[in-house]
Amino acid sequence: MEEHRSQLATIQEEFKAQLRTEWTRKVACERECDPDAECVCQRHFIHTEKLESWMNRQDSEDLPNTKASRLLAELHDKIKNHRVFGLPLDSAPIFTGENRSLIMFSMLLDQDRGDLIDIFHNVKMCDKYLDASEELYKAFRPALQKKLQEIGRSDSEVNEIIETVGRERWAYCSPVGQFTLHMDTNFEGGKAVMPFCRRMRVNNKGGTASVFWVAVQEDLIKDQKLRAALGKSLYPDPEFGPCYQMALKSYREEMKTFFDGEKEAFSGLKYDPDTHIVRYLGSYSHNNGDKTDGKTYNLLLEFGEKDLEEYCADLTNVPPVRASEIIRFWESLFEVATAVEKIHNLSIKQGSRTSHYNG
Repeated sequence: MEEHRSQLATIQEEFKAQLRTEWTRKVACERECDPDAECVCQRHFIHTEKLESWMNRQDSEDLPNTKASRLLAELHDKIKNHRVFGLPLDSAPIFTGENRSLIMFSMLLDQDRGDLIDIFHNVKMCDKYLDASEELYKAFRPALQKKLQEIGRSDSEVNEIIETVGRERWAYCSPVGQFTLHMDTNFEGGKAVMPFCRRMRVNNKGGTASVFWVAVQEDLIKDQKLRAALGKSLYPDPEFGPCYQMALKSYREEMKTFFDGEKEAFSGLKYDPDTHIVRYLGSYSHNNGDKTDGKTYNLLLEFGEKDLEEYCADLTNVPPVRASEIIRFWESLFEVATAVEKIHNLSIKQGSRTSHYNG
């Protein structure tokens, strides 16, 4: 019995150590707490790809079972009274297939409630519903309450369990996998955690929108086209390692008309290699669930260190002197003017047909 308890502590401790040190990623404050050291948001997300890889790895102490299967088996004594799957426990229905609950099991383990996985799985609260809207998650509540009460949990315990899962689940379903070149994604209806490890307002720029410099860790971007587009922005962050930089232009809900117009203009130029303005990378809408922040509409753009006004005002820039330098300066400036003209007189080819937009 003592050896069994020691094994349980060891495998659970190993899991929690990996969760804290390898899979948990800190994200930047979205409320711009100042100073940053006093930020109480403390938001983060879990790198679920690495988590799943570890959980599906064969366990050296319990071949040929996986680490997930061993963790489940070690909880046998607590789970056996539930009798949802019968005895002996079969991990296949929980960890494989369309209705698998591997990530749900991991979240419950972190809360020291791994023995409740059969309850959640039995009411269909599985991985594919982790990012369900708040309304849909509430629809699971009656069935969860009933099952938890049937195994002797008090009303206060039931409420705490359901509320904790409802709050913590967002860390396990970060939308980072959906970050692709020219993405156009809706993250509304929930509290999706954006994967930006750095987020800093840029000189209060933007009249109808707020402009931020953002960074995301290199290993989180999987889309090869987006990686290629961001290649030159890679920099070594002292805390987060290699990171890509982008500009985030964020519009509040009442400014959606301006967002739509700018998005349309950038989208029309995204395949034009001769347009010398910051590159359009994608867009998304987002509602983090905080009523004070509300819904935002966001453009992801190539990050430029300075705009034209800042470049001209920078006293460290040596003005062009030689004829070739003067010509090169004005040619580059004309390229910017040409790009602005294209935005206001947009032509988009669609097969043999060309559509023209003026504005």
